[in-house]
Amino acid sequence: MAITRGNLPSDNIETLKQLVNQALEQSGRVFSEMVGNQITIKAPVIEVIPLKNVADITGGPGTVGTGIYEAVTGNVGGHLLLFFNQESAGHLVDMILEKPMGTTAELDEMDISALSELGNVTGSFFLNAVSDRSCMEIYPSTPVVVTDMIGAILSAILAELSTTGDSALIIKTEFVGSQEIMGYFFLLPEPYALETILERLEA
Repeated sequence: MAITRGNLPSDNIETLKQLVNQALEQSGRVFSEMVGNQITIKAPVIEVIPLKNVADITGGPGTVGTGIYEAVTGNVGGHLLLFFNQESAGHLVDMILEKPMGTTAELDEMDISALSELGNVTGSFFLNAVSDRSCMEIYPSTPVVVTDMIGAILSAILAELSTTGDSALIIKTEFVGSQEIMGYFFLLPEPYALETILERLEA
C-alpha cells in the first residue's frame, strides 16, 4: 500500500517530526557558525503527499524560484530538493550574507555558493539523522543550484519516479534570522524507499 498523509500512523508522523526538527536544528547551528550569522531552521509542517501534487505546494508548476538539488544514494535512493520562490531566494541570500534586504535580484557566484552550502549542510544533517536512526547507509550528492520554474526543475525527477513512485515527503521549512523566510524541503524517494525508512524508524 502506498503511503499517504491519510494512512500514515500518528506515531510515524511524530517520529518524523522529531527527527526532522532535530536534524534541522543541528544544521542551523552548524551553518550559523560557518557564515558567522545566526540562522535558525525549523519545520512547522511535515506531510506526505501524492507525487503528482508536489509542484502545487509551491504555488503551481509556473512558480519561478531557486532549487538546491541533491541525489540520494545508498540503501535507499531518491532526490532531495530545497526550493524557494524567487523573492524568498533573494531575501534568504541577503539574510545569509548580511546584505540590505531586497539587494539580491539575480544570483551571482557568491550567492550560489552560499545556497549550495546551505543545501549541503541541511541535506547532510537530514540524511545523517535518518541514517543513524534507521541503521541504513544513505548519502547525498554534491548540491546543484538552479533557478527556473518549479515544474521544470521537477520534470526530470518526476519523469523518473512517476512510473514507479507515488509519494513524497514535504517539509515546509522556516529560516529565521533578521527575517523569517519560508522554503520547501522535498524528499522524493524511489519506490518503497519511504516505506522502508518508516519501517526502520519504527523498529
